[in-house]
Amino acid sequence: MRSSKWSGAECLEMKLFVDTANLAEIETALAAGFIEGITTNPSLLAKEPKADYLAHMRDIVCLIRKSGRPEIGRASCRERV
Repeated sequence: MRSSKWSGAECLEMKLFVDTANLAEIETALAAGFIEGITTNPSLLAKEPKADYLAHMRDIVCLIRKSGRPEIGRASCRERV
């Protein structure tokens, strides 16, 4: 029987993110309490009902802020590109 290097004593930190633009999914995930944040992209936004893109993003930001996780991103737009 092989011995494992994993003793179980180590504590690994993992951050979970929800990858969606769906407001209901975001609200449910944030309410669960263990989601660190939200990631999304233009493809996911395109799957949502046609509406004002900026208004939809504002709604996502509002949900994040209401959840008590106000940090939306560390990198500026220039740093991301």
